[in-house]
Order: sequence, then structure tokens, then C-alpha cells
Amino acid sequence: MRLSILISMYNAQDHIAICLDSVLNQNIPLEDYEILVVDDGSEDQSVNLVRDYAVSYSNIKLYSSQNKGVYAQRNFLMREARGNYLYHLDADDYIVKDCLAQLLNTAEGDNLEIISFGSQIIKERRNQDTIFPELLEKLEVSTGKKMLAQENNIRYEAWWFLVKTSFLKEEGIWFAADNYLADVNFTYQLFWKAKRVSFLNLNVHYYYQTENSLMRDDNDNSVNNRLNGYIQTLIFFHELCKSLNSDDQLNLNLKKTLKRRMTVLTYQVLLDLSKTRLKLKSKEQILGKLKEMKLYPIDRLINSDFNKFSHSLLMKIFNKPLVFSFLLRVRFFRIVYLVHRL
Repeated sequence: MRLSILISMYNAQDHIAICLDSVLNQNIPLEDYEILVVDDGSEDQSVNLVRDYAVSYSNIKLYSSQNKGVYAQRNFLMREARGNYLYHLDADDYIVKDCLAQLLNTAEGDNLEIISFGSQIIKERRNQDTIFPELLEKLEVSTGKKMLAQENNIRYEAWWFLVKTSFLKEEGIWFAADNYLADVNFTYQLFWKAKRVSFLNLNVHYYYQTENSLMRDDNDNSVNNRLNGYIQTLIFFHELCKSLNSDDQLNLNLKKTLKRRMTVLTYQVLLDLSKTRLKLKSKEQILGKLKEMKLYPIDRLINSDFNKFSHSLLMKIFNKPLVFSFLLRVRFFRIVYLVHRL
């Protein structure tokens, strides 16, 4: 079997049909790929919808579980998968028509461990105008580290690439089920190890951004979960930097890329510290960990997403440790949060 498409689902009745239609509307035989869907305890009609599809399509298989979380479910699906390549797809996302044949032909023909591609955020579910070419131009084959160092086409998430199953399992790379940013660590581990990687500069995947996304949710539980994920990922990046002993140009570029990523994540930590109701002692421990890794105060923030005046103002506050600690101590975070929302 050439490919396993892995979908973890929770209360996805408004999205799952579009997702499944997109992976079925492809130019390869059903026997060449499987679609494995695991339900994580949905309380809507998601399961019934997928069951109906499974009756009509022999390559769809449905599993049911109870609230283990998306990353634990992805690990389960990876263990069940039989395809030579794996692809993780969220239940509220979809891919373009007739893209799988060329992606697989290229991956197999060039013996790629990873083939990655473009992804686009959308706020309205609709059929996209992308027409996938019948033939692809020869893609450059690189190492994963070179691609990470170039950074231009790198995303954090697991749905912008196919990965060779044997490579993934030989390297023993899995999702950390307790980390809300497990996609980041998973992706970086794969690319860090991969020797044969290509990037296709076409949008294959469409990401439907909902208002309820964890990364956009500011309730206390979501903020605290994000903080935990940020810290775990910063520690992971910090260890990667320490592992780059030689000063050849590739390692220097990798260090530069990782430090830029760590700077953005550190800023996100400081933003969320200004919102959360965590006890002051816990906040001080987080700041202490950032200082230990020499990430705080922040040198400078280089990211087009943070060009607004409010971010410049917050940077000045955050980078005065005594002032910021005082504001945290007097529970000034709500005012800081309002400034951030300007």
C-alpha cells in the first residue's frame, strides 16, 4: 500500500465530509491508499457520517476512542498504518483534487523521506481553484537540516508533508501527547534526521482556521496549556542548539534559525504570562527558566506578525524585568492584555 492518510476527529460533523471528499477525489486507485479515522469521543454526528462513508468506500476505516487527545490519537493511527508513506490531516482541513498521484510518484521516484508542499489558511470552506499539474517539474532534493536552515518554506504543523513510514519508525519519532505544541517537536525531529527531502511550491493543503483554535483561545486553561507547550518546545530547541558543535555554515544558519524561532516563542510566553491567573511563584519559575536559557530579556523581535505598535510597547515593558515582575505581582496582566488587543 502506497499511502496512509491519518485523521483524528472530535465533534467534526460540520467539516469531516469536506475533508473526506477531498481525500477521495484523487487520481489513484482506492487499493493504493487507506484513510484511517479515529474518533476521540465526539458527541455530535461525526461518527455516523464517517460510518456512512466507510460503507461506500473500502479504504476508509473508523476507530473509536475516548478523549485521549489529538496527539495520542495520531500515535495510535501511526501504529495502525500500513502505507509506505504517512500523511496527517486534520478533520476540518482538506487537500486539492488529484494531487496524491504526483506527490507519491515524486516521493517514490526520488526515494524521499519527506515531500513537503504549500499550505494556505482559509476562513471559509469552499472548493479551491487550484488545478494540480499532471506532471511535476524535477524537484531539488536536499537534507532536512538544510531546509530548516533556509526556513522560508518551513511550517510547524504535521499536515504540510508526507513522510516515509519506515524512516519515521526507524528513527522512533512520535508525538509527545502532553505537549500542545507537539507538532513543532515532531516536525523538527523528522527534518533534523532526514537526508532526502523536497519541497513542492504549490498549495496542496487548506487549513480552516476556526475561532475556537487553541492558539487563539484566551481562557485560562488554554493559556496555561500553551505556556506548558511553549516551555517544552523552547527546551527542545535549546538542546538542538547545544548539539550543533561545529561552526560550519550550515550549523551557523541552523543556530540562527532556531534562535529566531526561540525569540518568537519567548515573546509568546511573555504575552501569555501577562494573561494567565497562574500563581506568582509559577510565573517567576517560568521567567527563571527563560533566563537560564539566556532567552530573556529578548534581544529583538524579528517577525512580520509582530509589527503593530502594541507589540513594540509590550516589548519595552517585557524587556524591563523589574517592571514586568512588578506588573505581574500586582496582577496588572488584564491591562497588559487589553493593550495587546489594541
